[in-house]
Amino acid sequence: MKRLPRTGLTEFAACLVAACVAFATATAAEAGGEKKDAPRRNDCFPPDRVIEWDPGVRGGIPDVRVTRAVAVTELPADETTDCSAIIQRAIDGAPTPGAVQLPAGTFMMRKCIELKSGVVLRGMGPDMTHLIVNEPNSSWHGAIRIGGSSSRSYTYLAGGLVAGSTELVVRNAPSVRPGTLIVITSENVNSEMYPGHREWAAGWAKRSVGQIVGVAEVRGTTVVIDKPIRLSRDAALKPAFQTIDKIEWAGVEMLHIKRLDKAEDSIIDISRAENCWVRDVESEMGCRGHIGIGLSRHVTVESCYVHHAHRYDGGGHGYGVSMGAQATDCLVQNNVFRVLRHAMITSMGTSGNVWAYNYSREQLDNERNNRLRDMSIHGHYSYMELFEGNIGEFATSSDWWGSAGPLVTFFRNRLDTRLGYYEGDWNAPLQILYGSHRQNVVGNSLVSGQGIDVKKDCRDVMVEGNLVRNAIRWNNAAIKRLPVSLFLDGKPHYWGAKPWPAIGADVDAANGKAFITLPAEDWWRAIEREKRTLPFAEACPVGGAKAVKVAQKKDEKPKSLVVKHLDDAPKKASPEALAVYDRFLIERLGAKIAKEELTFFSNSMRRKLGIIGIDDEGTLDAKDARSPLRFTIKWERLTLLEKRSLALATIRNGNELDYELAAFYYMATGETHEAESYLRSAGDAAERVKACFE
Repeated sequence: MKRLPRTGLTEFAACLVAACVAFATATAAEAGGEKKDAPRRNDCFPPDRVIEWDPGVRGGIPDVRVTRAVAVTELPADETTDCSAIIQRAIDGAPTPGAVQLPAGTFMMRKCIELKSGVVLRGMGPDMTHLIVNEPNSSWHGAIRIGGSSSRSYTYLAGGLVAGSTELVVRNAPSVRPGTLIVITSENVNSEMYPGHREWAAGWAKRSVGQIVGVAEVRGTTVVIDKPIRLSRDAALKPAFQTIDKIEWAGVEMLHIKRLDKAEDSIIDISRAENCWVRDVESEMGCRGHIGIGLSRHVTVESCYVHHAHRYDGGGHGYGVSMGAQATDCLVQNNVFRVLRHAMITSMGTSGNVWAYNYSREQLDNERNNRLRDMSIHGHYSYMELFEGNIGEFATSSDWWGSAGPLVTFFRNRLDTRLGYYEGDWNAPLQILYGSHRQNVVGNSLVSGQGIDVKKDCRDVMVEGNLVRNAIRWNNAAIKRLPVSLFLDGKPHYWGAKPWPAIGADVDAANGKAFITLPAEDWWRAIEREKRTLPFAEACPVGGAKAVKVAQKKDEKPKSLVVKHLDDAPKKASPEALAVYDRFLIERLGAKIAKEELTFFSNSMRRKLGIIGIDDEGTLDAKDARSPLRFTIKWERLTLLEKRSLALATIRNGNELDYELAAFYYMATGETHEAESYLRSAGDAAERVKACFE
């Protein structure tokens, strides 16, 4: 498994024409620093339990020179006038390969911006270039779109799909050429994908199981593909492929993007793409999700700070990076995820993707008491996904919409349920559910919680070498050694001087409570310390992606932020202000209880709130069903942190009053940087909150 070297501009330009032929002979010795000898995988994993994971942009994200610099004088200076058309013209007219450089400042976008092949949209840094999106009528295309198109017609195969084969035999001579990207799918097997839950067999999820490959050669009715088939599928399932007119070598870098509207789409949408990326971006206040990837392969999301959402309820809201529609061989690494419903989520037949060395915390949900998963296989038969070296609260395969496919692998992750808003460690932080067979759970470190939960309807699950309750547990006595990585031969380029590996059951057991942090965690702590979103390379200068910038002219002064940064000096709210907001919070809680929206209360919080008439699951108790729900809060028992958690739990559908509550209690607990996110969404109430602390 070789990670290929980062390309320069010459190689990048050649790739646009030659379809990456130059990368075929790259060696692992060239990959980002000293070559490390990885332990033999058979020390732990049988050969048929893993695949050759080869994720992300081929050769690494290239450094692209600026070919079009947008001057600050070209953009409206009032922070409310739509700048979308100006930015779009700059992209459309930019020579390729090249980057369109935006200046420092705050710029409004009211229409979707679409990239083209070979163009990178780049700011001066997430702390300097701010795009404010207000596009309430958009749907399914994102505020920034990296997208191609695809054929609606199918080319059906003459037989089935055979795992390991690189040849597709079709019924008639195909119209595809070498270099074409295709998506191979087959009909669903409901008994395999939705055991016990046939209602999950949704019409929009037909032909979920698939894989995206490239055409290497065409010989009569035989199509030779560049990657082997991963899953065998019977001819009765009507396997077929569709062609993709892809966008390639496009990216978004060094920006802060905040969404004001609540449109049902992602902030950045990547669809029908290959070798595209998002790097060094702060994405704030998504609705459905932040970064969506579908019908694409070899996409990288790296060193991004993704946080907060307008909605945390069901129906696909509050996601961080979301993959679907057969996304293949993508890489999500070294990101910070905060205050989301699902930070890393994948569904609908995705395969071969790697989620690595990300830091996730404070998952939030309006409906299920913050028990949702940072790392979520979300049904419809995603398979052969790798979650390696992440820090988060919960991980599950699969948590809804049916079973996961084979060889979903959780390896060397550190799970700590105490990173969330709610109390207690009663839940299993790692679960295998809903008939998800042949999964791998190896070398993970469970800092808190009740161990690993594998349901009885899940067969052939490999559970080995996990650190549970301060002891490494082996079921196979012959296995005593964990591989360093399942997809890297050496340290990733952003790692710096940290020990390698820095995370996993063996490392955490040796270090006791003195855990080694991830670079992404160090970055988050720097953001908290500095009260601004530093670019990763600035916060962690030993490693990090190179920042390619154009020096700003002296007469081009940056525009101010939408909300000025708060004074770092600690301040206290007056007793009168606390009393007002306490009453305000009690009213909000009472409204939720009256509507029986109770499941976000933990058991201990229910006792403190004195809620009457519910059972331990947060539903109406049968013996009290005739009695009205009521509660009497002993408010003096609650700490400010508990009040803050309750305020966050009241947030629904972007209500400005809810954001006002959250902002006040974050200010009261001294977390001014966190308060800023909510102040920006609180409308006119922002000044009222700040006045309480002057």
